[in-house]
Amino acid sequence: EIQTTPDAKFISAFHLTRVASKPMSSKRAKATPAQRALILRAANDMGIGEIQTTDCCPPDYCRVRIISCGICASDDHFLRNGRIGNFVVDEPMVLGHEAAGVVVEVGDDVVHLLVGDKVAIDPTVACGQCARCRESRTNLCQKVTCFATPPTHGALCTSLVHPARLCFKLPPPLTTIHGAMCEPLSVAVYAVETKAAVKAGQTVAVFGAGPIGVLTSLVAAANGCFVIAIDLNANRLLALKALLPQGVTTLAPRGSPEETAAAIRAAAAEQGGEDGIAASIDCTGAEACLRAAIFATRNGGVVVMVGLGRPDNSLPTVDALLREVRLEGCFRYRNTWPRAIELMASGKIPLDALVTHRFDFTDAGTREAFDACNRGQGSDGRAVIKCMIQLAPEPPTNGDS
Repeated sequence: EIQTTPDAKFISAFHLTRVASKPMSSKRAKATPAQRALILRAANDMGIGEIQTTDCCPPDYCRVRIISCGICASDDHFLRNGRIGNFVVDEPMVLGHEAAGVVVEVGDDVVHLLVGDKVAIDPTVACGQCARCRESRTNLCQKVTCFATPPTHGALCTSLVHPARLCFKLPPPLTTIHGAMCEPLSVAVYAVETKAAVKAGQTVAVFGAGPIGVLTSLVAAANGCFVIAIDLNANRLLALKALLPQGVTTLAPRGSPEETAAAIRAAAAEQGGEDGIAASIDCTGAEACLRAAIFATRNGGVVVMVGLGRPDNSLPTVDALLREVRLEGCFRYRNTWPRAIELMASGKIPLDALVTHRFDFTDAGTREAFDACNRGQGSDGRAVIKCMIQLAPEPPTNGDS
């Protein structure tokens, strides 16, 4: 089953995305006229080129014209290194996985979407048949694919065909920029609400104030939690404080993980958190942060590991064992798009302030977006939280005059 077909130049090189639902009538559906996409050919070899997408839209799929796509640190990592762990870019690949757009075609069985609807796209497609999928733990499916994760193509292209069940309608006044933010917001929603399972009134420590760390702090605050955010970068902490002037305490790491943990516990006590740190959520992957998170968390609390760091770390496991501090892995997300959209529509997550830099879909614009993401600072000198690439003008919402 084929979702996209390449142009003649790359026909032998592209490993094509599979679709995980009803098969198409042929393995190589007739192609539409060439469209533009941001293609990573090898490490540090990226540019806009032409690809083709199938003109077949299966019954439970829809075709989406991509309007907005965010840049993630993983996109930049693939650009600089050509790989993340075992995921190696050994064939040309379309980048981008934080995408939203407008529906331009729906399959015969699709009833919840109409042409013209703005949608946020969940980029992960599970098989729906394995033991983990039957448990509704689709993010742990061994056959799961994700946009811009080799060998699956990404969403920085003119349009794509995707399962309609993974395309979520955006209610007014949300735009496709909000929709593209559903993907990183989903990471935070899953970490805070599912893995940490926080409750209102609890105190949560969040390690890291990059894009995912900021969103995690915002989601924790939206759930009624007190937040203590830890980061080495003072500018990032100031930016977070501006977003949550009343709901967050910020501090820099101390000389050792034990000293950092002590400072976090003291900050929790000053906030009135009588029961200590209920959950620590690490968005860095750094060993020092993971150690401090374990030491800081109260007896019976939970440490959620979101950030990807070194494959092996030295952690105080005996301390965690004796105090029954639970260590929870957190891989991507599952079933989070409706909640992410709900939080955005409620106004509890100030996403407009989080999209700090916007770029055109040109070779120069996309390269500048990746460089700003890599530096953590735009050419304007402002700190980067989220870079967004605009592939086309924002269309009117269905029903607007």
